[in-house]
Amino acid sequence: MRVSASTVRRWAQLSLIRAIRLPSGQVRIRRSEVDRVLRDGVETEEPERPTEPRSRPAQAAAAAAPALVSAPAKKRDRKDRPVAMAIVVEEGRALMTHRRYKEPAFQWNFVSGEVEPGETPEEAAIREVREETGLEVVIDVRLGDRIQPVSKRHMHYFICRVVGGDLDLVDHEENTEVAWCTLDEVYEHFEELARIPDGMYKPLYEYLDRVLRPAPAAGH
Repeated sequence: MRVSASTVRRWAQLSLIRAIRLPSGQVRIRRSEVDRVLRDGVETEEPERPTEPRSRPAQAAAAAAPALVSAPAKKRDRKDRPVAMAIVVEEGRALMTHRRYKEPAFQWNFVSGEVEPGETPEEAAIREVREETGLEVVIDVRLGDRIQPVSKRHMHYFICRVVGGDLDLVDHEENTEVAWCTLDEVYEHFEELARIPDGMYKPLYEYLDRVLRPAPAAGH
């Protein structure tokens, strides 16, 4: 079998055959080496190519790619977000929702929710009322903020007034009921919370004492 000179040189480059370099600089390959390769059927393999350095555009793309965030990290991120609470009052009653799950110390609560990235607490309070009850509100008073002693979340409290919409249970995933509550009903819903030191935010309940109606007397 005839073998081309280029094939023989390639075998030599792959170290499949031994080559002898003469003092003159010429390379001599024995015929016996070529015959051995032909006889034994040695499989030739492509030499391992060195890894090409990553181009700058590829490096820039890798740097720009967002880092993956683990589920625990996401959970911690949400726990670090402040919470906006909307105290909506109309005709002497306060708007409250009943949660499907029992939060620390209470199931009934005023409409509240986490402040989303890029959102102000005021915007969050208005959005939560719309998403949970279908009502459109505006903020009349900012009562203040504090670290809630039960949940340890940063709470912002807003007194709101209804300007549109129709009351409805919109968020069925989180809530089972929405209702206008009298002063007595509010305190009844927060009875467990009231037993916790500083559980009740004093400015809020001072306000409710002023504006909410007590429950009607029996027989009236």
